[in-house]
Amino acid sequence: MSGVVVGRDRELSEGNGFLAEAAERSCGLLLVGEAGIGKTTIWSAVVDEAADRGYAVLAARPSEAEATLPFAVLTDVFARLDGHVLGELPAIQQTALEQALRRSTIVSTVDPTGVALATLGALRVLSRSTPTIVAVDDLQWVDASSLRALTFAFRRLDDARVGLVATVRTGFDDELTSLASRDSSSMGRVEVAGLGKRHLAHLVLERTGRTLSPPQLGKLAQLSGGNPFYALELVATRDPELAVPETLAVALRARLATLSDAARAAGLAAATLGRVDEGLIGRLYGAGLDELRAAAIVDDRAETVWFAHPLLASTLLDMHTPAERRAVHLALADALEDAGCTDAEILGHLRGSGPHVRGCWCLDLLLGRS
Repeated sequence: MSGVVVGRDRELSEGNGFLAEAAERSCGLLLVGEAGIGKTTIWSAVVDEAADRGYAVLAARPSEAEATLPFAVLTDVFARLDGHVLGELPAIQQTALEQALRRSTIVSTVDPTGVALATLGALRVLSRSTPTIVAVDDLQWVDASSLRALTFAFRRLDDARVGLVATVRTGFDDELTSLASRDSSSMGRVEVAGLGKRHLAHLVLERTGRTLSPPQLGKLAQLSGGNPFYALELVATRDPELAVPETLAVALRARLATLSDAARAAGLAAATLGRVDEGLIGRLYGAGLDELRAAAIVDDRAETVWFAHPLLASTLLDMHTPAERRAVHLALADALEDAGCTDAEILGHLRGSGPHVRGCWCLDLLLGRS
């Protein structure tokens, strides 16, 4: 596989086997592990390899704030679905899928069974010409309606050349994760564990240019538990003795505290929204987003700009009081109003906001944001 992935030969071998199988029949691969363990790195390598092989890749990277938005993930998966594919579906299925994807002017209740059947049909049509990979990063944040449609389709694809590769946090359980336990021939499961000292040393040298002494490396391995994200965050404190705080949460706060006020405000706005809305946040906080990129707090290498790790977004939210988060939310609403948005449009922009602030902005709009 392309790219440098440290210490994951076993996982990448599983990924290669999955891709070979997907060229013949439907199959799945779940990458399971704790936050920061490296699931997304492996997932990205599998996705890149699929693209290199000429497979069609349908990718989605949901966030926690989007988990309640109906068909949000399905909309991402089928973002490039063209009229030719839709035209091969029965009319009733085509209508249901177009409504779910917000491509229809017809206002009516979406038929979930029709959407599920259309999802199955669309994947079958796509896989006729080339193997197709549905790639989902953070399965635990997939909205329920999308998860039902994808699960329905996957269980019925049979010999269609469609593969599903997804990352999921340890402890999350649904029909797909249960299927991996019941039938490993159709859904493989790879437990992603921590890295050993040798691979941690390689990772730190590659990402930071820093060579650790044996005592430093031993301490880093102990504190991080082999978790690559934790390890890099601990090294980012730049303390030569690795005299890090007692918990990673404190280390993350220390790193975020080095940002300017504008950058922290931009990050808090993104964490509040559940997405990096560059236009909206840029109008409010200027160069704050540029600083977040330079500090590797947000990652724009993928199609969707988001935090380099969800823990950074969570930490930013936890660093601020409810009143501070509320103030940012109101600033976002005011910026949308200044841009000429109606109250209904403002509600549409902000409805994906996280549970920390959900509800307060509705009241403020009714009260004139006083």
